[in-house]
Amino acid sequence: MEEKSNVSRFTVSLSTEGNNALNAIMTLTNRNPNREKSNVIDEAIQFYFSYLSGQLNMDYVCGIYGRQVEALVQRATDRISSQLFKHAVETNMLTRIVAFEYELSKDEYDKMRSKAVAAVKRSTGRISLFDTMQDSEE
Repeated sequence: MEEKSNVSRFTVSLSTEGNNALNAIMTLTNRNPNREKSNVIDEAIQFYFSYLSGQLNMDYVCGIYGRQVEALVQRATDRISSQLFKHAVETNMLTRIVAFEYELSKDEYDKMRSKAVAAVKRSTGRISLFDTMQDSEE
């Protein structure tokens, strides 16, 4: 039992349901209803306080964690977007060099491009050298 100096006294009003719940707790925990009601109420307040502060901490941690994950995903997206842009520029440069070197006309280039688009759609993005060679023979 706690010392008298750590105890504050006050009157508590409970609803009928609250009183029934308190009596049920007293019975379940084998406590003396005449002497230990204050202890049970004090423990219930401590439990509820822990629950509430735990919820607040969880909300805080989840918010912080969510923002951190969001930032990581955004950084990864930015890096991937930058790399895709650089890759697209290099691919465009290679396409222009090949078209210039082979002196392709606009019509020839458009015809090859439409074949390339159709081949990529058929292959779902998986292109093999063998398939490309067969397409060029057609």
